[in-house]
Amino acid sequence: MEYKQTGYWWFISEPAERFHGTLTFDPQEGGSLVITVPKKIAQSFWGKNKLETIHGKTISGRKVSLFNCYKYRSSVPISEQHGTLKVIVNRILDGFHLPSLTDNNIISCSVSFNSLNEWVGNPGIEVNYIQSTRDFDIFCRKPAKTKFEVSNGLSITIEIPFLMVSDPSCFRGETTLSSYYRMKIDSSEPKSCIYFFNLIGILQDFFTIASLTYTIPYGIQLVGDFNSQINGEEANALYAFSSSQEAKPPEHPKEMLFQFKDTEGDISKILGNWIQKASLLKPVISLYCTGVYSPNLYPEAQFLNLIQAAEVFHRRFRGGTYINPEAYEIEWLPKIQDSIPPDLPYREPIFEKLKYLNEFSLPKRLKDLFKENKAIVKLFNLEKPEKMTKKISGYRNYLTHYANEKDNLEVRKVVECVNVLRLILEMSFLREMGFSEDKINELIKRNEVYSFLVLPRSS
Repeated sequence: MEYKQTGYWWFISEPAERFHGTLTFDPQEGGSLVITVPKKIAQSFWGKNKLETIHGKTISGRKVSLFNCYKYRSSVPISEQHGTLKVIVNRILDGFHLPSLTDNNIISCSVSFNSLNEWVGNPGIEVNYIQSTRDFDIFCRKPAKTKFEVSNGLSITIEIPFLMVSDPSCFRGETTLSSYYRMKIDSSEPKSCIYFFNLIGILQDFFTIASLTYTIPYGIQLVGDFNSQINGEEANALYAFSSSQEAKPPEHPKEMLFQFKDTEGDISKILGNWIQKASLLKPVISLYCTGVYSPNLYPEAQFLNLIQAAEVFHRRFRGGTYINPEAYEIEWLPKIQDSIPPDLPYREPIFEKLKYLNEFSLPKRLKDLFKENKAIVKLFNLEKPEKMTKKISGYRNYLTHYANEKDNLEVRKVVECVNVLRLILEMSFLREMGFSEDKINELIKRNEVYSFLVLPRSS
């Protein structure tokens, strides 16, 4: 989406001092503001990087707020009285002026995702063919809204705001029907922009898992609640996404992990669980998406990201200590430390390692995850969990340390482990959402993406 606005801009600490300039935005590169400033002001930015919030008013009268601004370049020709300041802008609000992203003055937000239409699965367009003729009827009906609560004071509505019908082309004899779903997020009390941005990120992860395609949000709109006189102002939010992965919708429902209909009336519980656990899941999802959706990533790098994701998931959601951590630290650790000879040269490094002696090892965590997801062993005829655990742990140790130069790891074997770890993680995500074991097995079994994965087979 190309975005370009020319107008006058000022730093919020000096609203009377305004500068002419142009703001541009690219979804991949982010925002950039170039303003003309007096020579003295341009020189004052030398040595500065982080800048304060900037407000602006475009020539069309639009209010714009720029946040997380950083100086890119400040230049002044020797013979000139004015210079230019180029600013990198991470977040743009086009519609109203806000002093901060952390103030609680936003009451709702609406957003689309590139996989949302396919996930909902009801475009509102039907084609009925008439038997024994070449005629057919096309019906366009807006589907009913779907509204549900996901937590106290937070509700989500899924709807098609409008159906788009292009003018028929007499020359080509064609017309286009389009429908786009949006999610409207309402809060019972005002929240900050950061709150809604974080919530959009959580939904982005949810639809990435559901569609098995990298998902990005677009068309973000915020509704402000500033005071009794100014209520309901809208602003478009623009910010770039740090990913080189091209976001495409899934090509077929069977390539998706699950759709709206698969939630079977439990969407409130499933999405509510995902939002509630988002902070715990955040590093796991980050590692998972890097391992699965980063283009041109070597299989070894994919493997290391996914094995770390599996380990972090187990530690955060399944625990993993042999005895009570407090008892180990207070009672057992001092006894073990006292047993080490005081004149041992490398005593301190051993003490550091002993702090983690009570935690489960990677093989133990993998065994637990295989036990939870034993259905995939039978469904895909995998090698025995004990053998897979040993293989994956050995590969991780080798790829982490490269201690044995004689080892020659086959790429195919690494890819096999990558796909097994991916299966385990995706089944674990479904379980944390609240899907039953029977439903998880059904979703995995019917999915066509998994049928093309390279997996180690039992001999």
